[in-house]
Amino acid sequence: MKTSSILILCFVSLIVYNSAFSQSMGNSNYNTGSNSNFKSNKARNLATNNSDSVMFIDVHTLMNVKPDYYIAMFNISQSAASIAECNSLLTKRISGFIEKLQTFGIGERDIYIDFISQIPEFEYQTEKKVFSKTYNEIPVGFEIQKNIHIKTKDGKLISQIISMAAEFEIYDLAKVDCVAENNQQIVDSLRKTTIDYLNKKTEMLKKSGVVLNYTFYTIDEEMFTIYPDERYKAYTSYNSSSANTGKSKVNNANKKTTYYYSRLEYSDFDIVISPVILEPAIQYTYYLRAKYVLKRK
Repeated sequence: MKTSSILILCFVSLIVYNSAFSQSMGNSNYNTGSNSNFKSNKARNLATNNSDSVMFIDVHTLMNVKPDYYIAMFNISQSAASIAECNSLLTKRISGFIEKLQTFGIGERDIYIDFISQIPEFEYQTEKKVFSKTYNEIPVGFEIQKNIHIKTKDGKLISQIISMAAEFEIYDLAKVDCVAENNQQIVDSLRKTTIDYLNKKTEMLKKSGVVLNYTFYTIDEEMFTIYPDERYKAYTSYNSSSANTGKSKVNNANKKTTYYYSRLEYSDFDIVISPVILEPAIQYTYYLRAKYVLKRK
């Protein structure tokens, strides 16, 4: 999760106010946790109460953004008796993989090779004596590891790239990063929408008879960016039977753990921009708090 502090500008987008969506409960009721440590502003709002001299107005906005790019990172390793042989074998595998990637329109400028490590490998050699054995650790070769970074606009290609990588004995997909290209435009749009809604709230208060002293007020703001890999939850769904086995040995079956994407709950926000998402999205949140001093009649 990344945070940033920002100043006030403008732009506009499609908005939905106070969106509420129902969801059927599936096996996710066996949920065992989430990676994200994002906190909504509800607890923060309750912590500071209005008084007869001060009023706080809060607006919390969420924007769902489809990633513009996906960067898949594969780890590849090679072992051999010498460094020269290790490099030669590894280069051959990587070159073949890069050549195959071009069939998907992925050129060399969309690929980056990141050198990770070059380490010696050891094994134990047994030295026999009359009444004992000694195990001596000796070098037997070398291992080189590299990461292959692949950029694509089409997230659906990643599953095909995984299959292609296996042809070159590349099996470890370490990570997939999601990237939004026009980050500043997204922030400006989010801020503009939030400020417009704050102004509507203050106008509504004025119509209801609340007199705000605009000479004395402050504004606090906070922004979070939540990436898809932070919003995956896990659960294991099963019902275990009970049996009176006495002293008999019981072999339990392995229980499968399921992971699923769980977006931020819309009920925590005043405004949700682009609420309907099919694929995991980058979620931008913007929190604005205005503190006004009330005029006494």
